Amino acid sequence: MDLIAGDATAGLIKGLYLVQLEDTRHYFPPYDAAPVARADALLRYPQICRAIEKLAGRISASDMQAMNYAADALHEDPAAIARRFLSGVHECAARFTVVGSTSYTASNNINAN
Repeated sequence: MDLIAGDATAGLIKGLYLVQLEDTRHYFPPYDAAPVARADALLRYPQICRAIEKLAGRISASDMQAMNYAADALHEDPAAIARRFLSGVHECAARFTVVGSTSYTASNNINAN
């Protein structure tokens, strides 16, 4: 195999000693994860919002690739990987999409939507 398409956060890039090429023609669009939640789930379980807020803007592509490498190549326990990462994450304001609503932040009243 000479060439494969993949995503920049794949842990097996390092695990299989692959070389990531620069997309100088911008053929592949950015691949950014965004949390999505149902409004009723956030109302029923407000701790979901607090958990998501802690992650907003905190996981870089290299962080995600390292965590995926630990899981996919080193076969570490995903829960342990997440706990290790979260030990360094601090509270921050988050903005995410709420299904059946507009958007939500910690300062918004979700019932208003």
